[in-house]
Amino acid sequence: MTAVEVLEEELLSIENELQAVEMQIQELLDKQQELIQKKMTLKKLIKQSSGESAAGGSKETETSVEAWNKTDFPWYEKIKTALQNKFKLQKFRSLQLETVNATMAGKDIFLVMPTGGGKSLCYQLPAVCSDGFTLVICPLISLMEDQLMVLEQLGISATLLNASSSKEHVKWVHTQMLDRNSQLKLLYVTPEKIAKSKMFMSKLEKAYQAGCLARIAVDEVHCCSQWGHDFRPDYKSLGILKRQFPHAPLIGLTATATNHVLKDAQNILHVQKCITFTASFNRPNLYYEVRHKPSNNEDFIEDIVKIINGRYKGLSGKQYKTVIVSFNELGRDDQKADCILYYGFGDIFRISSMVVMENVGQEKLYDMVSYCQNMNKCRRVLIARHFDEVWEPANCNRMCDNCCRENSLEKKDITGYCRDLIKILEQAENMSEKLTPLKLIDAWSGKGLSKLRVAEVTPPKLPREELERIIAHLLLQQYLREDFSFTAFATISYLKIGPKAGLLQNEAHIITIQGTTNKKSVYRNKPSESSNSEGSSENAQTVPKTTQDSAVKKPQERKRQNCGTNLKAKKPKLQAGGGDQPVVLD
Repeated sequence: MTAVEVLEEELLSIENELQAVEMQIQELLDKQQELIQKKMTLKKLIKQSSGESAAGGSKETETSVEAWNKTDFPWYEKIKTALQNKFKLQKFRSLQLETVNATMAGKDIFLVMPTGGGKSLCYQLPAVCSDGFTLVICPLISLMEDQLMVLEQLGISATLLNASSSKEHVKWVHTQMLDRNSQLKLLYVTPEKIAKSKMFMSKLEKAYQAGCLARIAVDEVHCCSQWGHDFRPDYKSLGILKRQFPHAPLIGLTATATNHVLKDAQNILHVQKCITFTASFNRPNLYYEVRHKPSNNEDFIEDIVKIINGRYKGLSGKQYKTVIVSFNELGRDDQKADCILYYGFGDIFRISSMVVMENVGQEKLYDMVSYCQNMNKCRRVLIARHFDEVWEPANCNRMCDNCCRENSLEKKDITGYCRDLIKILEQAENMSEKLTPLKLIDAWSGKGLSKLRVAEVTPPKLPREELERIIAHLLLQQYLREDFSFTAFATISYLKIGPKAGLLQNEAHIITIQGTTNKKSVYRNKPSESSNSEGSSENAQTVPKTTQDSAVKKPQERKRQNCGTNLKAKKPKLQAGGGDQPVVLD
């Protein structure tokens, strides 16, 4: 070996060691961020519980919940009467009274409340109790029409303006906007109306100057932020509202927004100093479950049929149709309900090719994949982390599949499998071949084109679903990475060797996956002689096909065996052979 080769070998060793150190640093930074997040959340909870202390005593500030949870405001009797007589409700839900009081006091507010928590009442009730009209900005006409239908039944004057509105209706609305004696209380428009209609903005300015614009409500306010999951460009134009109408209180409402998204939306709307009320993400009546979606449509439909016939037996066909069409109503009014998320391996790459051009599209996708594959953490803990909250698993009350899991979990070594996949990808790269995820699985399984197979790689004796789980896990852990190719008609995702693959040159490096253990489950513990050290595959987390199936169930029929489901998912067929022993993944 020449001196140069010795130096190059030493350099490679140092680079691998540095990569290992960077990996450890990243893990520590992730842990630090998690602790900082938990610290901030706890401080916020303490502040909300006790208020801010000042000079020898406790003093409520206008940003605290306690400051607005009172019945001594001059408008209280009016809103209480309207609540009971107009809306046919006897009491306020969590944070509704606080929000109504704050907006009646002319404060700008952001309200984060889960679906079904009663956000709409927080601007509809003040609208009824205030002079003038409330402008409501909503992203979807269908949502506006649903609310108008309910308001009409309650005898509350409300209308909407959109592109299909007749000239006569537009003229009537413009007249009502400027009439101080008008009975119109709620005017619904899309953000496009604000962004593109100069005529409407002109009328809105005149209404504001005449004292007819009572307040502005921005529904689905997370759409303002490009970091949100449902960004809409026209929402960014809503920043003009506070500039043009500074004294009209604004209320932004959302059910799904992280702190980062909220701050971005507040900056866009120019309400950085607004009061923010945040209800807990948790809805204790919902049971969260993740199920693997079979690649075969017949098996998938069969699984759904089994669930319906088992869990929801006795419901009429009309109820099934209602559930499918209106799953957004799931669990409203504290009804018990199941939230079932079906996922499948192919959807990772189908969706990644759709979001590749987005700022954080792939990052969010991988977060969702990680959620689907996680088998040991309470689903509510994972959801809470996303919303910057802290959640104790004990408080889940076994209302998610992971908390109901009877099988114990243990870490499984899949280092050998990872080495084999790297060999296949290296050979393909040397041949200038690109491997899609499906081609990679075929080559690993000893199928497909013979030129893509590697002689020293023994096909694992595992069900295809488990192979998919392993590849997805390695993708999340960056031992593999996606590479995209753009054609005139599609964006194609290929798999390449990831940035952490170099760590495998260290023989002591181990890659593990959480897996279940039970009497029916066996796992390949020893590497095969023909392959350097094929680890094992096991509950390596699976990959998501993001099809959400939700169904409301009758409480008396909501019985689960072992706190899970009274139906067993079809188990993969196992093959015996060689030194490989497959395990059933749960």
